[in-house]
Amino acid sequence: MKRLPLHLAALSLAIASAHAATIVDWGGDYVSTPQGQSLNMGTSSVSGNQSTWERTGATALSPAANYSGPAFYGIIQNNSSNGPAANISQTQVVNNAAGDTITVGWTNSSFTDKSVLGLVYIKQSDFLSYNTGSVTFDSTSSISIAKPTGAGNNYYVKAAVLANGQWYLSSTSSANAQYSAGLTINNAATEMWGAYTATAASLSTLPSSYTTAGSSLSDITAVGYFFFANRTGGSTQNSSVAVSDITFSAVPEPSTVLLFAIGGLFLLLRRRKRVMI
Repeated sequence: MKRLPLHLAALSLAIASAHAATIVDWGGDYVSTPQGQSLNMGTSSVSGNQSTWERTGATALSPAANYSGPAFYGIIQNNSSNGPAANISQTQVVNNAAGDTITVGWTNSSFTDKSVLGLVYIKQSDFLSYNTGSVTFDSTSSISIAKPTGAGNNYYVKAAVLANGQWYLSSTSSANAQYSAGLTINNAATEMWGAYTATAASLSTLPSSYTTAGSSLSDITAVGYFFFANRTGGSTQNSSVAVSDITFSAVPEPSTVLLFAIGGLFLLLRRRKRVMI
């Protein structure tokens, strides 16, 4: 049996060694005592029925010193006629014994029948793995979003991905009911995704179809979840969604892997050349 030259074997091994790694794993104990403490997220901008936060992690939370988790960002919108965006900025990290939660929604107020939705996401610069270069999904990539609690008549979440500058939502969603278990996508590559526009004019419009396979999503630069919650029946209580765990795994795109492999091959050949001299 003819052996591959050492440099070709090394190149083949480098290409084959790319595997799904955890890029986001939000969940755990990020907030210091006392138990039950809520760290409130300040909004960076309010416009019409929409508010956004574009600040990094703890620096946007109050008290900032009590949060040790990764940065997250988002946009939240009032999807009903009751109240301005200034009244929907219930965005918190809540300290719980069973694990801290990101809670987004609309606080108790005199307004009734509250309906809110939006995005919560983590940027590639804060990924645990592959925080540079092009990232995609393969058959070993998975997604899990645990949604243990909520407030309102119904609420749900979908996985969200920013790929090549375009947001996509997963066709899979958590059950549209109170206290659902969240969602799990075991194969993000075969999951079907729908294009989603995150602007004030169309934030409330869900994808009309889910026809994009996860394997074709390229240059992923942010991942997170879409949320929806509403309160009907004339109640003035809050409507919110609380997520305790966000886990995504992904792989570098083949072109990125090849680039690293070629770089490694170049170093190997230089080393061999020096030995020969």
